[in-house]
This record gives sequence, C-alpha cells and structure tokens, in this order.
Amino acid sequence: MPDPLQYAFNKVSGLTRQTALYAGNAFDRVFRAASLVQAGQTPFETLYTDGLVSLRYYPPLAEDFIELDGEMIDVERTPHKTPIVIVPPLAVNMLIYDLFPQRSLVRFLRAKGFEVYLIDWGVPTRQHSHYNLHTYVAELLPAYLNRVREHSGEQKLSLHGWSLGGMFTLFYSALSRDQHIRNAIVLGSPIDSHASGLMGLMYQRVSDVADFVRKRTGFRLHDVKPHWFHSPGWANTIGFKLTNPIGSVMGYWELIVRLGDRDFVASHATTSAFLDRMVATPAASCRMPWYACGSTTNSPKARSRSAKTSPGWRM
Repeated sequence: MPDPLQYAFNKVSGLTRQTALYAGNAFDRVFRAASLVQAGQTPFETLYTDGLVSLRYYPPLAEDFIELDGEMIDVERTPHKTPIVIVPPLAVNMLIYDLFPQRSLVRFLRAKGFEVYLIDWGVPTRQHSHYNLHTYVAELLPAYLNRVREHSGEQKLSLHGWSLGGMFTLFYSALSRDQHIRNAIVLGSPIDSHASGLMGLMYQRVSDVADFVRKRTGFRLHDVKPHWFHSPGWANTIGFKLTNPIGSVMGYWELIVRLGDRDFVASHATTSAFLDRMVATPAASCRMPWYACGSTTNSPKARSRSAKTSPGWRM
C-alpha cells in the first residue's frame, strides 16, 4: 500500500518544479527575451553603407553540412557563377532571412553553393520622408547592384524579392531593362491590397471615403504632404498582425498553454523578434499603396492613372 505522505510529498514537489519552470520561462520571455532569440546567427560582412542602406555579403559556411527541418544537407564548396541578391521589402527587419539556424534562407542558399548578397534598407526616420519608389527602384537598387557586381566580379545576377521587394525587383527590371538580370524570384508580392484581411477591409473603407470626398470637393490624397504618411515601426507591426488577427491572438494563447516547453518559448521569442520589431517606412514611399488602394476609385484604369501621375515616379 503506497505511503500517503510520500505520495503527497511527490505531488507537491512535482507541482513546485513545474511552477518554477513556468515562472522561469515566463520571466525570461518577458524580461530576457533577447537571450532566447535564435535569429541572426549566420555570419555576414557589411561591404558598404551610406548610413541608412547597407549591403551584406554572406561568406562560405564553415560547416560541412547544415540541418534543415530535421534533415542534414551537405554544404557545396563549388559556388555557382551567378550571385543571388536578396531584395527585401520595406518595414521588415532582416532577421526574417535568418530566423532559425535550421530554417534560414541565407544559410540554405549558401549551403547550396550560391554567393549570397542582401540589401538592408535600414531604419528610416522622418529625415527620409522624401524617399519614394523612384528613390529605391531607380537610385538605390541599381547603385547597390553595381556594388555587388564589383565585389563578385560577375555581371549577371539573380534577384530574390519578397512582398514589396518583389515589386522593387519587377519595377527595376522593367525600368532599367537590365539585360544582366538572369533570374527574378518574386514571392508574395501584393496584387490586390483589398484582399488583405482586416487591412484590406480598412483599405476598402478608405477607398470609399476618399472617393466620396473627391467627388464632392475635388480633394485627392495626392495633395497630402508626404511626411504625413510616415509609418512608424509600431504601426507597421500592428498593420502586419491585422492581416491575421486571430492567428496573432492564438499565438500568444499557445505561448501561455505551452509555457513549460522551453523550446517553444524560445521559438516564440525568436518569431516575435521579427514580428514585433517592424521598422518605419518612408512617408513618400507609403503614398503609392494609398494611391492605388484609396485615392480615386477601385477601377484598374483609375489605379493605373494614379500610379503614373504620382510625384517622384517616372517610367
């Protein structure tokens, strides 16, 4: 027959250990989150910076193999001739490209033998409110691609653009007619902003209101001063989460439920290091989505006219 006192002692000891584990994980997640973050571990060199925008180069990996979602991948030592240049979107921090050691785009591309470069758009302030799409597509992007060519010794490049970075890639290719762009990889670039969850509904309402005001007063969003459109990092974080509000809430609920799982807590902290640290977007570059989504009407013809007549944008 089991000893009741021993049983009670074991039960209390187990609850005490579990409580201590939960409390320790909660404390680290709230007050020492940086110690849990696994992102940004792949070494890189900063080849050039103008004080805001910088060019990264990821040198060959020291390991002979890497882990990718539980599988081991051999690191190729013979590099491909054509370098790949990652063109990020605005508003995001660069941790997304090196989020986990076992789920890192730059690490994977390096292991597959690609010479990897990344253009980091930096953290713009209100001093950069005049930066528009022309600044990024017709000035900064070609200048930094030339620096990649100088460093790599290769003229042909492959561009990898995600979200707005994909639009930058397409705009640059069309505007410059650069014959040395061998491949353009475009992922998740917006096509219909009105379909972007709650943010899409907001765009629709803004469009309706803007159209109502324009018809009765002649006022257009084109007339608003650029610096009024400056989007701080915290606003971009909220906007990004509003594209999937239920998923955002459930993520924190799952954290509470699995607070005793140290690996999950570390994973949550790492993901949050990206999601909760969005960076500001220059005001003038913010105006183009607003023009397209809500400055006149929802017709393709009106959106095309808006894009062509926006200040600073030249085709």
